[in-house]
Amino acid sequence: MPEHSYYTYMDERPVAWDPHDPSELPFAGAAYIGGYLREFERHWLGPSLSFYVTHHTIKLPTYGSDVVVVLLNDEWFRTPAYTGCVRAILRNLPGQPWFPWDTLAPPSWAAAYAAANHVRVVAEGRRSDRHAARAQRARGWPAMRSDNAIDVPLGYYHQPEKPITPLHERTNDVFFAGSLLHDMQKAGWKRALKRLAGNPKTVYRRIMIRELEQFRRRRPEVRAKVTVSGDFRALADSDVSSYADDMMDARIALVPRGTAAESYRLFEAWRYGCIVVCEQLPPRWFLQGAPAITLRAWSELEPVLDDLLSDPERQQALHEASLAWWRDVCAEQVVGRRLAKQLR
Repeated sequence: MPEHSYYTYMDERPVAWDPHDPSELPFAGAAYIGGYLREFERHWLGPSLSFYVTHHTIKLPTYGSDVVVVLLNDEWFRTPAYTGCVRAILRNLPGQPWFPWDTLAPPSWAAAYAAANHVRVVAEGRRSDRHAARAQRARGWPAMRSDNAIDVPLGYYHQPEKPITPLHERTNDVFFAGSLLHDMQKAGWKRALKRLAGNPKTVYRRIMIRELEQFRRRRPEVRAKVTVSGDFRALADSDVSSYADDMMDARIALVPRGTAAESYRLFEAWRYGCIVVCEQLPPRWFLQGAPAITLRAWSELEPVLDDLLSDPERQQALHEASLAWWRDVCAEQVVGRRLAKQLR
């Protein structure tokens, strides 16, 4: 069996990482990524490979046909300068930004705001790609390419594995816990500017919470749990455990967008068998046909909840579909086996 090498490359030097050690979680989603890499090893028949988990798109410690990059959470959807110098790049966010243009009709300020942000992201991504192309040419590297990019799911953040609670035993009908402001780690004027300007994550989540509060006033018998927190990256272990307990105790999980259209919450909800209510999803292989109730706008939430809560049989069917989607499409075992074929 080939001996693979694994590194995180977040600063200037690579740091060895052991995906076989469940206690070693040095980056967001490490447990999930480690899981599919372990499964990949069991099915890989090729040569030894070196994996770099990184945010960097301009340089790497080494290059070659034995190098595989796991590009983390690239919300600018950049094309790395080194694409022609490595075997493959695993992307947990897509290589191109996506926007549901049909949400602009009928007009709404929230959709217009999100569309304007999409245009900004596209422009910033193209600027970054020009910078990467200059770096590629200056170093005499092969031309940048996109055909060696491999889509992988975001997976879960730090979600523990738990026995699945049957739907009829769950005590909360509706659940949401999350932050309203992205990048709370910024300090001083940057944080103040972010709070003032907002972003689509902030706008859409505030609308969702407003709609849910209206629903709760009209339907006080519905058991809804909503917790608004700071930056999810700053959660303590006790917060992670509480979040997991609350999600496992919920029938319906509200899954608003994050800074990008996808979020860890989407996959965590499927993994725990929740019924997902979310905005429209991008056309990625693991999202097409997924069991989710999609909204064009969060203003549609109240009638959707009314219909769903009045239909226990539909709830059970969606609960079972969520568990099956995780098991058959998104789980580490499925992604790892698929990866072993794609990297040949």
